[in-house]
Amino acid sequence: MNTADVKTLKVAVKSCGGAEGCHVTATADDGGILNYEVDQRKAKPSFACVKCHLVYGTKPTPASHIEAIQKAATK
Repeated sequence: MNTADVKTLKVAVKSCGGAEGCHVTATADDGGILNYEVDQRKAKPSFACVKCHLVYGTKPTPASHIEAIQKAATK
């Protein structure tokens, strides 16, 4: 793995998508792209998350992504 890959793995979920990060909302119905992509992955494990990821979109969903959605749902 090169240095760029290591840095990419350390990017915080909140680094993209505005003040709340990654367009996270309480539910996918509220418009959050992270919510939508995680829901798609749950429904079809082979779904590739490509809205933000071109290389890592087929890897397991990171815990940080699930935690971001849970945090948004409790606001």
